[in-house]
Amino acid sequence: MTRPASIEALVKDWADDKISKLFTKVYPENIPLNNEIEEAFKRSGSKIGNKGIARPDNKEICRDPQTNTDIPIMFEYKGYADRHVKYDNDGRVSIKTSAVNNYAVNGAIFYANAVLEYTSYDEVIAIGVSDGIEHKGQLRPTISAYYVSKTNYGEPIKISDFSNLDFLDQENFSVFMKSTRQLTLTDKERQEIHDQYDLDLSTVLKDLNELLNDMGVDVSVRVNLVSGMIMASMPSSTVEDFEPLPYNDLKGLDPTSTRSDGAKINDAVADFLKHKQIPNRKKDQIKRKLTDIFLTESLSDPNVGYSQGESKLKTIYRYVVNHILPFYSRGFMLDFTGKLFDTMNSWVQVPDSGKNDIVLTPRYVTKMMAKLCGVNKDSYVWDLTAGSGGFLVSSMDLMLQDAIRSYEFNELERQKIITHVKEKQLLGVEKNSEMYMLAVLNMILMGDGSSNIINDDSLAFNGCYRFPEGKKDEKFPANVFLLNPPYSAPGHGLNFLEKGVELMRKKNTSNSNTNIYSGNAAIIIQESAGGPDFTHMQMRILAHNSLVASIHMPGDLFLGKSGVQTAIFLFKVGIPHDFKSLVKFVDFSSDGYRRTNRKKAKQNLFNDFDAPGHYDELVRLIRYDNPDTLHYFSLKENYFKDVISPDGGDWQYKKHITRDNTPDGKDFEKVVRSYLAYEVTKVVETDND
Repeated sequence: MTRPASIEALVKDWADDKISKLFTKVYPENIPLNNEIEEAFKRSGSKIGNKGIARPDNKEICRDPQTNTDIPIMFEYKGYADRHVKYDNDGRVSIKTSAVNNYAVNGAIFYANAVLEYTSYDEVIAIGVSDGIEHKGQLRPTISAYYVSKTNYGEPIKISDFSNLDFLDQENFSVFMKSTRQLTLTDKERQEIHDQYDLDLSTVLKDLNELLNDMGVDVSVRVNLVSGMIMASMPSSTVEDFEPLPYNDLKGLDPTSTRSDGAKINDAVADFLKHKQIPNRKKDQIKRKLTDIFLTESLSDPNVGYSQGESKLKTIYRYVVNHILPFYSRGFMLDFTGKLFDTMNSWVQVPDSGKNDIVLTPRYVTKMMAKLCGVNKDSYVWDLTAGSGGFLVSSMDLMLQDAIRSYEFNELERQKIITHVKEKQLLGVEKNSEMYMLAVLNMILMGDGSSNIINDDSLAFNGCYRFPEGKKDEKFPANVFLLNPPYSAPGHGLNFLEKGVELMRKKNTSNSNTNIYSGNAAIIIQESAGGPDFTHMQMRILAHNSLVASIHMPGDLFLGKSGVQTAIFLFKVGIPHDFKSLVKFVDFSSDGYRRTNRKKAKQNLFNDFDAPGHYDELVRLIRYDNPDTLHYFSLKENYFKDVISPDGGDWQYKKHITRDNTPDGKDFEKVVRSYLAYEVTKVVETDND
């Protein structure tokens, strides 16, 4: 029996009828739900090949009374069940144009992501409806619901299959959403998504830099130009009551007029800053940096752009809106601005980059160091050489995750803690004005920890809040200190460590000779800083602080940026070092990553052997001292404990591996067992392939 060409109309009639009985107001395909979501559909329509506006077959907003939040719901219909959902080879719901156009679930998820990407909503329900089997004229629909949220980076998570739409009834919806919000990605899935989007973002930024180069935009203004454009285009989900500037509003008017493209972007930046809780002095400082750039007449001239009638600014701004902003709409805590600077530095010569030792710490290392220091919602974290703010971004991420876990069922208290974390519990000092601008933007995008980013000389810093003006003498109660100092500084940067831990110690007492535990400090530094050339600085540091661990990092960690061998030194601040105490020494030269240095390559970092597992286990090893769970570290082979010399000069791993650290029989047996287990795993994986 040949089935009809399509029964989508029947599916639509059935679903629309059910929806009309569940909701007071209905919003089928051509009826706008609200202006914000309608604008999102306008911006997403072209992505599936439509010149006009692409809309779902039906849509609703359902209020969750438990959290007082509105949840948009996107419906997409297809006929038979073989048009219900299409998966990619990796098992993920496909977002390819053909799948979005031809499958119910895929289309619903496309529209859900458009809402997530271009509106202030943080979570959306996507529902695909198609017929299962036709029985005597009766439809038995196949209904699948997916959860699309910023907490899961926009990755759709299947909720369940249903036989009807009663789960959307107001009486059931709160219970439905409570269980739905418990659906989260695994740590492995999160890492895989981060890795992929890091790769995608690297490609986008390299293409952006090539565009800037082709358009003759001076190297010295590129970072600030792009930073300002991101502010001007930031979606309302990031800045309440702020209306982003659409790129079509740039009309290529007379570059000397007050309505030139540059003037419009400059006004949008000013409006963006007005709606942020940033001290006025900082707002003025940022505006001064950007105004001269955007009011440069040649950038607004419609006769010198890529095409007649379009300014350089519009061409660049359109690229920023279409290719860069989507990375923020899905809740990614990426160190974007650091990657921006790093990418540009790889394509062009940044003035004074060598003198200022601008070597940005990879995100996976900043996160690991924050974990080593035990960062949580109660931490007060500072970085006295903040760079682009990578350590602060990673710390804020951990702090907010802890706050969400701790107050899962108390929305009011959770938001109170989150606001306090962003406004009061992070502080960064950066002397380089370009890097300072990046750090401010980075923390603004994190929404918003920029209040305490200070453009100043770290070595002259007094340890106090700078903003607001009335709090200038209030000491920042730091209990976590994270640092990657300039290696050309005294002691390869040990002077910054000495400065920071002294400020931390003094905050607890008016007597600088009194020792009270003040928190933890982790520094990634040229490993020779722990050698015999700087014993005078080492001994001053150890007089009031305890060395807990010394971690020998991969020699190619900063491949292509710096050739120095680095180490991480971890301290307890405020407690004098007991030279009879054992220090943990770890050889982390094999961290699971493989690095290359091909400038035109899309990817230079490869996760060859469970790198995230290496980093997680290193944290467990240092913080919890549980060698029985080790997979990547073997006692007395690449992990052991030893005392350091009272004379200093032997913080380095290599100074201790030369001692009698040969594995005994028991340890050797453990190493062999681990290796054999690894070989068996490889054989099994090969067979499965």
